[in-house]
Amino acid sequence: RAVAYALNRTDIITANGGPQTAVPEDSVIPVKQLLSLGSQAQVSKTLGQVPQYPYSLAKARQQLAESAYPHGFTAESIIDSTGNDPNVAQVIAAELHKIGINLKIVTVPEAKYYADYSTVPPGGDMFAGLGAVSPDPSILPSYALGSQATYNVAHYAPPAINTLLARGLSVSNPAQWLAIYGQVLRQVATDEPYVVLYGGLSFTALSSKFTLPSFYEYPAFFSWALRLRQAR
Repeated sequence: RAVAYALNRTDIITANGGPQTAVPEDSVIPVKQLLSLGSQAQVSKTLGQVPQYPYSLAKARQQLAESAYPHGFTAESIIDSTGNDPNVAQVIAAELHKIGINLKIVTVPEAKYYADYSTVPPGGDMFAGLGAVSPDPSILPSYALGSQATYNVAHYAPPAINTLLARGLSVSNPAQWLAIYGQVLRQVATDEPYVVLYGGLSFTALSSKFTLPSFYEYPAFFSWALRLRQAR
């Protein structure tokens, strides 16, 4: 929680390349995916019950003082050299330093980074991104939460979360699904095994000769080419 309070997402997004590259995000299930389960009002109500950690050094220091490491600690985080990730990691380290956390950034070859990531090593900290390759709201939890998760580097798998995730896959009613994931998000935000920072933005370049109405952000899941039209 101290880490969550200590990180300024605006600074981190700037290091990533600026607001044209990402938007702040603090939910392990992106809002856009939750909107497939309910209206904006319903989703907002659900997220309104989830603990939040807005940027506050005072609250970060208070949380650290209440922890097992009241005077801070030293840790190591591995990173590869892909894109702007090293810049982002350095900003994270600088901001954590303000509250007494000395985070050493270790850059490793890309192959080693992904090998370590995919084998879920015990302990350690890691800055990483997960791709939502499906509009299904269960996709990111399946990556990072529970005993069946592929990339659960935090080893976060309390029984209650395992039960909720299984229930989420067993229902088809969107309202029930949203309610279940609301419980998941509340529990995860309370325990804070991960600190979600931002959602990356993607862009599509289109000739002025054409239009592509209602372009969907998961192009692999609809016949986008059939919607391509000549511009008038």
